[in-house]
Amino acid sequence: MSRVITPDQVADTNSLTDKEKQDGISGDDDDAVWVPLEKGFVKDDLYFKTDVEYINWSEDSLRKLRNSNKAYLRNMNYNFSEGVCLSIGKFGDLFARYTNNRVIEHKCTILSPIDEDLVTSKYLTGILNSRVVVHLTENLINRISIEASDVRIIPIPIPTEREVSKITGLVEKAISVQKAESKENLEDIQDEIDKTAAEIYGVSLSDIEGSNE
Repeated sequence: MSRVITPDQVADTNSLTDKEKQDGISGDDDDAVWVPLEKGFVKDDLYFKTDVEYINWSEDSLRKLRNSNKAYLRNMNYNFSEGVCLSIGKFGDLFARYTNNRVIEHKCTILSPIDEDLVTSKYLTGILNSRVVVHLTENLINRISIEASDVRIIPIPIPTEREVSKITGLVEKAISVQKAESKENLEDIQDEIDKTAAEIYGVSLSDIEGSNE
């Protein structure tokens, strides 16, 4: 059942131990045992979801979830980890947002880089939201509706440190806008991401736009 919780009932996910992430937090429902839940996707959630729901992550709640085989306990390794949440199959186009320190709802498709030293989650979020990748998916992979199997074959260039820094910085700006911490224009940031992604892929945005007409 849904309920309203207060800020003092929300746990600090940055300070949770590995045991608490796996087995739950000691305390009752009214204590700080509620953690953010990554679920659903609307187009306004691009880059970051601020309207967050929470799930009771107490030891007792997790025991009940395990006994009832609730879907929230699938793929536990993804919970509280850094990654990219994707809108697979819903809108046709590919949309991505950054996630970290949240429980992952079973319907969410999460992508995590194998080596964060080469390709970070924020870099991947920016690249996947670029017009270059939209063009690739629409014209070379799946024109109707992107699926999980399609994402696996999207070519992602291994970036230089400068390219990682540039895309990551722009994604962080986009996240700040979504959090209402910045008054920058999200469309302007997206334009910069598109230009940088085009340089990384070695293509021209004008050629991409022309081929879509």
